[in-house]
Amino acid sequence: MQEAKITKITKITKITKITKIIETIFTYPNPDNPEYQRIFLSHNELVNQANHHKDILSDIEYNHLISRLIHTSFWTTTPISIITLTFLLDELNKLLDITYQHPNLHFATSQIKDQPENFKCIWLHNKYKQCHDSEFYKDKYGLTAAQRLSIEMQFMNADIEQWINTHLKIRRTERKVNCMWGPRFIPPNNKDYLMGALPPDPPC
Repeated sequence: MQEAKITKITKITKITKITKIIETIFTYPNPDNPEYQRIFLSHNELVNQANHHKDILSDIEYNHLISRLIHTSFWTTTPISIITLTFLLDELNKLLDITYQHPNLHFATSQIKDQPENFKCIWLHNKYKQCHDSEFYKDKYGLTAAQRLSIEMQFMNADIEQWINTHLKIRRTERKVNCMWGPRFIPPNNKDYLMGALPPDPPC
């Protein structure tokens, strides 16, 4: 499987155009509160929409569309199926979420309680393995995805924490710090949140 490349993007054109397309890929069962009632189209309908727009959008526009759909899928009323999420991940060839305040791995981590299986899917997907602890893939707080995950692990149940230890080789960090959300842990420079070696950053 071809790896997606981490690319620094300074400007993505036609954001409004992409946003309008994204809005057609959801249904809104509660029009009075659409923001928190978004439900994806069925898998087949979404694939048809993606194939249609792939033919008419530029490569960067299409990648932006897919990346935003992945991000938004973790903020929907009903989680999308693993087969649908895998389809979207397979379609990526540029990781444009590097420009987001909360890139896709970070955002999936924040939604792990509601979408544990989709969290596992994106973290294990080949397109994102290179991003786990990459200096080129950080959120607005300057945290890598592995660092963000190690902080959030204090709020997780024992089963998911064990899964993360086993499959991602990441553990709960032990250094406390106070921040805007209240007491948190934050990883020290010695990377105590890593249980073993992760894949090295690819050449950029």
